[in-house]
Amino acid sequence: MKNIRVLMVLIAATMAMGTNYAQEGVHLLSEAQKAKCDRYVTNGMDACKSEKYEEAIKNYETALNECGEDFFTNNNIVQLGFSYSQTKNYDKAIEFFQKFFNRNPDSEEKIIAVSLALGASYLGQENFNKAYEIYTNLSEGYYTIGNGKVKLKTKISKDEMETIKFFKVTTDMIIKKQQEESSQSTPQEEKSIKW
Repeated sequence: MKNIRVLMVLIAATMAMGTNYAQEGVHLLSEAQKAKCDRYVTNGMDACKSEKYEEAIKNYETALNECGEDFFTNNNIVQLGFSYSQTKNYDKAIEFFQKFFNRNPDSEEKIIAVSLALGASYLGQENFNKAYEIYTNLSEGYYTIGNGKVKLKTKISKDEMETIKFFKVTTDMIIKKQQEESSQSTPQEEKSIKW
């Protein structure tokens, strides 16, 4: 699973870390609230860059609770998901990566990087079939959103495709190994499983 951590760090390093926030709903906040939430978001970004993921989560979640999701940029949502994945809270990581997709169903911004991070979170959960589905969709030019898939509008670079294929093949090997191990169970083990 060290490879997953390396992938997640590489994905995070490629993402711009802006402080702009969504405009809907933000205008309802007072200037003092905006400034306070900006500090929490900035502290969250700094903590994420410094690999202090628990601190990043605390700051991002405080900003989220005090100012709402509209205050967050797409980068903030992804960074919060990334921070959760680094603390092995894969359910929350997946939740925020999916929020990114739900918020941007027609955007191509960071789709491949976030898809790879989502797949890595499913690997962390040991949900190999879902990870394989994500990598297969990417290799075919689609990204996974919920239980469906959407055609990518941008071309996948050669480096991105190599990464996608690596994770697809690796995940496929894990699935096949599990299937092989379960089919090699002894008759005694099979008897104990049958009702």
